Amino acid sequence: ETGLYFYKNETTKREIDVIIQQDGKVIPIEVKSGNTRANSLKALLKNNKDIPYGYKFVDGNTGVSEDGIITLPLYMIAFIDTITSGETAMNTVCRDIFRAIHEGKWLSIEYRNGQDEVTK
Repeated sequence: ETGLYFYKNETTKREIDVIIQQDGKVIPIEVKSGNTRANSLKALLKNNKDIPYGYKFVDGNTGVSEDGIITLPLYMIAFIDTITSGETAMNTVCRDIFRAIHEGKWLSIEYRNGQDEVTK
């Protein structure tokens, strides 16, 4: 069963945009208009060791912080069900990219066009 929630602490003024509860896991998500800090998400992860990571969707690129914040571009919010469920229907390339992001590894992506030209 999956639940969808929002969190706001009136005392500290911290809030989490979306919290997904799925299969006993809590997955916090912040959505930022720019590539700004996610202080509420950082504090939540620091104070709740049973929540190993959270997502920050930004107008920017991918990344993984030491705090457990996985940063993804805004357009990838469309794939949130796949991202959070580990959906096996996701193609191999996407799965490998998400695995590398989760593990904090650098990515090298190569594209070969119809003229056999390579772009890295």
